[in-house]
Amino acid sequence: MVCPLQRGAEATVEAFLDGVGATVVAADRAVARLAAQLRARHRSLRPPDALALATAVASDAELLSLDQGLRRIAARERPSETA
Repeated sequence: MVCPLQRGAEATVEAFLDGVGATVVAADRAVARLAAQLRARHRSLRPPDALALATAVASDAELLSLDQGLRRIAARERPSETA
């Protein structure tokens, strides 16, 4: 999604999010705490990825990512996620 935004194609990003049925969820204190716990367990997990995973876990939602490392961590945290 970054590349289309860098090119000024915000409509492309919106179309993608609509197409996959994505819901934007606010990160609250509980999500921030979970993200910190995830980072404590997985030292390679970057803060933005920890927040994304924590939000997915807290919302009982599927994590969409092309990052294989993040998907492996998600699979360890949530056995129902595929690696």
